[in-house]
Amino acid sequence: MKPTKHATTNYKKLLPYLENMNPHRQSAGRPTEYRKFAAPGMMDLVIESLHYDFAPDMPVFSLACYGEQNGDLMRDPDLVIAVHFGLGRVEPLSYQNDYLGIYQEVWNIDRQNRPYSYRARLRADLDEFLWTWLDQIAAAGYEPKKREA
Repeated sequence: MKPTKHATTNYKKLLPYLENMNPHRQSAGRPTEYRKFAAPGMMDLVIESLHYDFAPDMPVFSLACYGEQNGDLMRDPDLVIAVHFGLGRVEPLSYQNDYLGIYQEVWNIDRQNRPYSYRARLRADLDEFLWTWLDQIAAAGYEPKKREA
């Protein structure tokens, strides 16, 4: 399948936020499970490994900002992506916004958990959304947040 328009650019923009998160890298120690970033006046950004691969060597991650409503955590938004570290590409998989009641998936999955068809327009839209969102994240000055003991 042909990469999305911004697959390589999104990878380059996202790579600093994925430090030590590649589960396929050959190094000592376990990869980082998640990272949290903060920016003044903004919701925290959380990047989390979802512990499965979309395709060989393409681990899946969630990028999400969380708000709170009536004591519940609300995703605003949550973008699930697959990252091919070897080829330097990002593939958008799904989008969710709890405040708006939206959940969209790019790929249809069969009973053996294999992708068999996709929504091309949604794939392109989420690729564009990630491209814009990563620019906004950089402009907001998100920095890694220290883990609380």
